[in-house]
Formats: sequence, C-alpha cells, structure tokens
Amino acid sequence: MNNGLIWTFDSSSGTSGQPNQQSQICPNLIGVQNSNQAGSLGYTGSQGNQLNGTNTWLVDVVNDFEWTLSPRGQSDTARLDVPYISLVENRLKTNSLIAQFAYFAQTAVAKNPAVQQYISNLSQSTQNNLTQAVANNPNGLTGKVAAQIQNAFNNTSNFLSSSPVGGSNSVLDPYNGLYIIEPTGWQYNLPYFTNTNNELGNQFGTDMGVVGKMFGINDAVQGFGDLVESAAGLANLTQPGTYIEKAQFYQFQPQGDTINLTFPLFNTMTYNDVIRNWQLIYLLIYQNRPNRRTRDLIDPAPLYEVSIPGVKYTPYAYISNLSVEFMGARRTMTLSINNVGDIQTIIPDAYRVSITLQSLVMETKNFLYASLTEKQNLITTSSSTTNAAGQTTINSGNSQPLTSPLPTLSPTQNIDATDPYGNTG
Repeated sequence: MNNGLIWTFDSSSGTSGQPNQQSQICPNLIGVQNSNQAGSLGYTGSQGNQLNGTNTWLVDVVNDFEWTLSPRGQSDTARLDVPYISLVENRLKTNSLIAQFAYFAQTAVAKNPAVQQYISNLSQSTQNNLTQAVANNPNGLTGKVAAQIQNAFNNTSNFLSSSPVGGSNSVLDPYNGLYIIEPTGWQYNLPYFTNTNNELGNQFGTDMGVVGKMFGINDAVQGFGDLVESAAGLANLTQPGTYIEKAQFYQFQPQGDTINLTFPLFNTMTYNDVIRNWQLIYLLIYQNRPNRRTRDLIDPAPLYEVSIPGVKYTPYAYISNLSVEFMGARRTMTLSINNVGDIQTIIPDAYRVSITLQSLVMETKNFLYASLTEKQNLITTSSSTTNAAGQTTINSGNSQPLTSPLPTLSPTQNIDATDPYGNTG
C-alpha cells in the first residue's frame, strides 16, 4: 500500500531511528522504496540508481507533490513545462583547510610539474614523521593528532586524482577540488517561479590582489608612486591642483549569487499528501542541520550542486536560509513514520517553504557555458508526466585538464527572410 513515505532512518548508522550510542552519530535519512510502484512518488529506493557508489533518491516536488491545483498523473500535461530548480546534495569529506591545501597543490602542479615531486617528497617525509609519532605514543594526544594529520594527508593525496565537478575536457575543471565532497544520495526538483533571471555587479579597485603580494611589489609600487606624486606636487607648487591617475584592478568576488525560491505544499488533499509534505519538510531541515558527533566534532551542513536550466548553474552552494510557515487552519494530527512509529505534530492547511541558496563561487562564463552544455539536465527523469521510476542520472566523469578556452560569442547572419523586424545580421 502506498503510505506516502519518502524516507526512513538508516539502521546501519543508528539503532531503530535512535542515535548510535557508541559513535554518537545521528542516523542518516535514506529513501524508501514504494511497495506498489517503484518511484511513483518521484524517487528511487535502495535498488535505484548509483552515484559514485551511493544510492540516489530523487524527490520530485514539481511532478509528485501537491503544490498546485494542476493534477498529477499519467494523463496530466499541466506540469510538463513548469520551471524548476535542481539540487544535488553533497557532504564535506574533510576540513576545508585540507581541501584548500589540495587545491593549492593542484594549482602549483599545473604551473610547474616539478612541484609535484616536491610535494611528494614533502608528503613522504611528513608521513614518516607522523608514523613515528603515532608509534611512539599511540594512545596519547600526540599520537592521535599525528594519526589525524596522517589521515588528512592520505585523503589529500587520493583526492588530487579525483574530479567531483565537470567531465572530460570540461570548462568546470578549474573548480575541481575546491571542496572535497561526496554525494549524500538526495536530489530535489523544486518549482522555481522567482522573478529574477540574472544580475551582476563588476568592480574595479586599488587592491592589486595576488600580484601585489609577490615580493613586496605592492609596497614598492606604492612607494614609487608616492615619490613621483611628491615630485609632481613640488614641480606644480604654484598650480591649482595636482593628481596622477592610477590604473585599477579587477576585484574578483569570493562569493557568488544568491538564489531565492518559494513554493507551497497543500495538506487538504489526501492523508498520504500530509505525510509526504511533513516528511519533505523534515528531510530538508534534518539534512541542513549540523550533526554533533562528539563534544568537539561536528558534521557541517551539506553543499549543493544547483541548476536552473538555461538560467544558472553553480557547483557549490549552501542553504543560507530555510523558512517553513504555517498557512490557514492548523490541527494536531498523528502520523505513522518508519523506524519511529506514531508521532504527534502540527499540520496546517498548507506550508509555505522559502529557500535561499548562497553560491560559494562567483559566477563566471564557465558556469554559463556549462549550463547550456554539460549541465543542461543536472537530474534526468523519465518522460512520464509523473516521472514514475525515472532513471536519475548525473553528468559526471573523470576530468582532464582544460585543453581549450571557452568559445567566444560572435554575430551570426540572419537567414530568415521572414524576420518581422527586418534584421539582416
């Protein structure tokens, strides 16, 4: 029987939905297989598709949830052209400091292959010292810290040959390794009706950036400029004013765009819709809360690969704000949830879900080009109007260094003689 359930607690990471007392890790949420028709709620179960060895579960709100009065079903066509945003959820595998080291290492090797041997020698020397430290004090603080650093070195070494973003000869290769991530398995298709198409703001300024940091160049140029300005001021002592123009530098922004979306979820249809909507809300909140493993160790919130077809793409974003509001009348209801049993909760006539996504990287031509080529279909569902048992695929693959620059745009000759505006080129 179709009970509307989307997820259940993973018993391998906890006990009957309760935190694992030995490791203090809250259980993961995993998708459940529909008992009557696989994926009829827009997600695949444990026997579904694989993404880097991880089971994937697509929550297709666009086609399979009650957010609009347009019916869902095999015969419905009203939802075929609904604008949507796709999210692929990933978790961080290691500290961002280690990821930054790996990214710097990749950059250095790309500029000078000899650096790779230096890094290898440094890594081997460090590994030897760490191994000795662990052997000398395996149960003490020094040994444990050395073991952690040793593990980080191993993760970094392994990651230098991996590629979480882009495909072969991809324009996204420059972003490979910026964050060391792995998929959680959860993917979402959400309605997208935000008015904003795109916006940008370029900026030039006096900060020299990386070039200015090299060998004190910034201070040297500034000092020379001050000397010249002083000399010019002295030479023009009797003139009304003296000023020498200075070339400004492009200021690359450390963060990207903000993406906002809002959609409702109606609880006035069926009991299964009530359970499904409640589980979706719980899933989004649960996945985006940090998990405290111990007194000093946490798992941070996940990152998302985001695509709005033909509009925007970013490989690294996070949910900076998630708001769920009650709408209309509300009542206390009892819901039956896997691995938990019967629970009591507040159920309104509808929810209003508002999500703000913050990109961690500034939008470049790379993202715009990839949004039309490699990432046009970040999540592929079946052609069925309900996306039933849709085969979820992700554009991925082992990446190679970029061998050619991005193509440039050039005007094309208009060969349509019936152009009502009379354009010829």
